[in-house]
Amino acid sequence: MKLIKETNKMKRSTSYLIVTALFVIGVFLITLYVWLFQQLFNWVVPNMGNTLFNGVPLTFWQAIGTLVLIYIFFAPIVEAVKYVKKESKQYSE
Repeated sequence: MKLIKETNKMKRSTSYLIVTALFVIGVFLITLYVWLFQQLFNWVVPNMGNTLFNGVPLTFWQAIGTLVLIYIFFAPIVEAVKYVKKESKQYSE
């Protein structure tokens, strides 16, 4: 009986360790994502002010950066709308 209790404690501590590790990895990945987005935003947007208002054409890389920013902004919204439509269609049938 004592062996079973020790095994359960080890399983529980291992599961806590796994959950903690996943949480730390998740926080790191979110931080990395935000940092990369910030760097891209700071690179694209200040130059776009001059480009839009002074008539200077966008460079190829600024256009690519703008498309990436648009995708990052709007892709989650589009996916959420698709999911809601799919779920509402499933319940209406």
